[in-house]
Amino acid sequence: MAFGLGLCISSRGLPGIAVESPITPVTDGMALSATWRIADGSQTTLANAEEASFKIVARVEPSDTGILFEQGGSGRGIIIYVFGAVLYAQFGDGSGTGTSSSRAFVQYTLTKRIELIEASCSITNNLCALYVDGDLVGTDTLETSTLAGSDIGGLGRVYSLAAANFGGWTTDGSGAFTGDINRAEIFLNQLTTDVAV
Repeated sequence: MAFGLGLCISSRGLPGIAVESPITPVTDGMALSATWRIADGSQTTLANAEEASFKIVARVEPSDTGILFEQGGSGRGIIIYVFGAVLYAQFGDGSGTGTSSSRAFVQYTLTKRIELIEASCSITNNLCALYVDGDLVGTDTLETSTLAGSDIGGLGRVYSLAAANFGGWTTDGSGAFTGDINRAEIFLNQLTTDVAV
C-alpha cells in the first residue's frame, strides 16, 4: 500500500509506477502544521489546542494491541489505541475511560486491517469525530477547555504519562504498539466538515 507521493512496487502495478492509495483522507487539502514520525520521538504540538485535526498512517490488524497516538495525561489528553480488537479514541478529560461530559469517547471494532486513522476535534463546537480508512465511524461531544494538556506525547507508546485507557498503559514506555506506524500529521485550527458545524 502506498501513501503520498513516490514510487512503489505493488501487486497492482509495475515497478517504477506510482500507485495511488484507494483511501481518500478526509484531511485532504488541509495545511500541515506538523509531521510526527516514530523515529522523531516525543512532541507537544497539540498542547492546549482548542481545535485540530490529525491523521495517522499505520497498518493495524485486529490482533494488534497498544497505543498509536497520545499526548497529555490524566488532566486532559488525547489517546488513540487498540485493545481487544477495538480501536479507541478519547479526547479531553484523561482521568477515566468512556463517555463523560468533559471527554469525547469513540470506539470501533476491528474486523480487518485498517491503514488510516483520522480525527477532528473542536472545543468551540463541543464535538469530536473519528474516521477509519476515510469513513466516519463515530462522533461524541465534550465540554472542556482544551483537547490535551502540555505533557509530551508520542507515537507507538506512552511518552511520560498518558490518559486513562483500557490497556492500563499510563507510565513512560508502556503500551508499545505491536503493529506498524508510519507517521502522524497534525493540522491545528482546522476541522473536517463533520465537526465544523
